[in-house]
Amino acid sequence: MRKVFLLCLLPTLLGMLFSLDKGARPFPTDLHYFSEGTTILLQWQDTPDLTGEVYHIYRYSSPIKTENLSKAELVDTVSAGVEEYRDRPSGTADWYYAVTAEDEKGHYPLAIPYINSGTLSVGLDRQAVVRENAVQITSLTARTMGSSILVDFDRNGSSRAISLYRSTSPIATPEQLRQSLLVAVLEGDQHAWQDKPIPGISYYYAALDREILNLEWESKILFKGNYTINPAVIPLSEFLDNPSLALPVRKAPLPLLQLEKYYNELPSLAISFPEKKALTPKLQRRVSAFLSDISQKEVKEILPRILPVDEKEESSALETKLKQILGEYFLKERWDHGQRALLLLLSEGEDPDLTARIHYYRGQCLYFSGNYEMSYLEFLLSRDIYYSESEEWMEILLNQVL
Repeated sequence: MRKVFLLCLLPTLLGMLFSLDKGARPFPTDLHYFSEGTTILLQWQDTPDLTGEVYHIYRYSSPIKTENLSKAELVDTVSAGVEEYRDRPSGTADWYYAVTAEDEKGHYPLAIPYINSGTLSVGLDRQAVVRENAVQITSLTARTMGSSILVDFDRNGSSRAISLYRSTSPIATPEQLRQSLLVAVLEGDQHAWQDKPIPGISYYYAALDREILNLEWESKILFKGNYTINPAVIPLSEFLDNPSLALPVRKAPLPLLQLEKYYNELPSLAISFPEKKALTPKLQRRVSAFLSDISQKEVKEILPRILPVDEKEESSALETKLKQILGEYFLKERWDHGQRALLLLLSEGEDPDLTARIHYYRGQCLYFSGNYEMSYLEFLLSRDIYYSESEEWMEILLNQVL
């Protein structure tokens, strides 16, 4: 099929080439491209053998050759003399590029590796893209409103999630942020939160782009405008005057039984028990065996488990992020936040061993959250590399469900 396509294309190419002077090059040369963080810069040299030409920039998921040029995406067209172009593809996938020429005689669909077609893929820097698209938070304030604290701030047009933290001490450094409590995750365009902490205590707040926190904690992620300088406090009088306003309230409270309303009217109960009968010898043996079996079983407390490989000090950048998640969420038993943070980290990792470890810890988070079915699937994904560790959890899950 490929030969047939080339044979069909050959007359067109030959016609273009023979219409040029001998030795002419109807294509640019010295094409190279590389990532500049949030853009990809292409550079090349125009051909001196054409006049009044323009140059087409193509992008494709595979190396671009003459036979598959028609499948590549035409990104843009630039005039002669520019000799460079900055592309901003969506997402963080890797791409290949080619640049072709077109003059008044027509387009020259030639893609020659190492000359006007690249042989190496390139993609945007994911961390740079995350930073560029981060939610910009300004004018964060926290003020008392009766028995609650209203946290309000301004944000730019980004709809990415925001993590809201609370602390009883100022939050002005990454270390102080680590010691703070995550009280809410604000989705979409939310820019306010009504907090109901304990009255009589001063509180500080900070709000940050959630994806930025998954990348880094040590850089300048805190700046004037995304954390409070002055504390907010609910007066203790709010609690003393009306304690029920400051106490946690169930969204769907249990019905209140007012027995005192009926107590005096209740008739006396004549309780009678059935006649005591002795068990038959056969049934007595079965009951004794059953009770003996229960007494011999050891009830083991199921605790979260860390793999030995994650207790080592030396680690890569992604392993460091994994350890941060384990310390911030896993060991503090914040299972819901932990499984979501691990899911985001899963999209960054390509190492099979690290991926299996993420599935292993995510399975535990889902187990302790009560989501046994999803937990079992996570341990299935980690079993190929961590077989015995995952099998042990899978057996616990089966005993839990059956």
